[in-house]
Amino acid sequence: MMAIDQPQLFSGSTALSDFGDWVRKNSFSGVEVLVDEHTHHWCFPRFRQLAGLTVEPVVVPAGEGSKSVPVLAGLWQALLDRQADRQTLLINLGGGMITDLGGFVASTYKRGIPFAHVPTSLLGQVDAAIGHKTGIDVGEVKNSVGTFMPPHALVLDAGFLETLPSEELRSGMAEVLKHGLIRDATFWKELAGTDGIGIPDAAIVQRAARIKMEIVEIDPREKGLRKILNFGHSLGHAVESEAMMAGAPVRHGDAVAAGMLM
Repeated sequence: MMAIDQPQLFSGSTALSDFGDWVRKNSFSGVEVLVDEHTHHWCFPRFRQLAGLTVEPVVVPAGEGSKSVPVLAGLWQALLDRQADRQTLLINLGGGMITDLGGFVASTYKRGIPFAHVPTSLLGQVDAAIGHKTGIDVGEVKNSVGTFMPPHALVLDAGFLETLPSEELRSGMAEVLKHGLIRDATFWKELAGTDGIGIPDAAIVQRAARIKMEIVEIDPREKGLRKILNFGHSLGHAVESEAMMAGAPVRHGDAVAAGMLM
């Protein structure tokens, strides 16, 4: 597996086609794509067309419940059945659940295979897919088992955001606002001048993503500076866990927003 410190970033209007070219130019023995049932329907056709990659995806149920040991074991078996080896590229196409789960699958299958994140949610594009963290849930405890493993590539395609309901966009904007608050006063002032409703400009998404990438590059193992990214998360995760146990799950960004206000 090729060494990697920071992922190759693809963004802008040609992000997917550029990524497809990158995949074809590298010496991967094969390509697998992980999606959930929603991204399979709404996002995979766009990905396949623009990236130009012909592959039958592995599909898991949508929702946090797929970040579990049984689903993980099923994915390991699926890769074995497809004869994936240590040079196979796993592309994780979806929101935060898919990038968390797919990253963990890739970091553990055959002691680690290359992977790429193609986040399709705003939350994923500015936060969840960035940072080298992978993880699954055990019981009701989020991300209680995981690894640190950087993806080989990160693809930010604004077109995927057009598939999102307003609630998902609101959830993602919480992380965008957090990045401005903790790191970039100028960016925060720019955000304060917007209504925060609808699909944000591509420049806002890219700036928010780069803020996190810059912090992660300085402190990849969360020894110091990177801890500022947890602003709102300690209480936010408690809100998420309590809501999950009550059978009324809340979106991650909404929980983080509540945590920042507490």
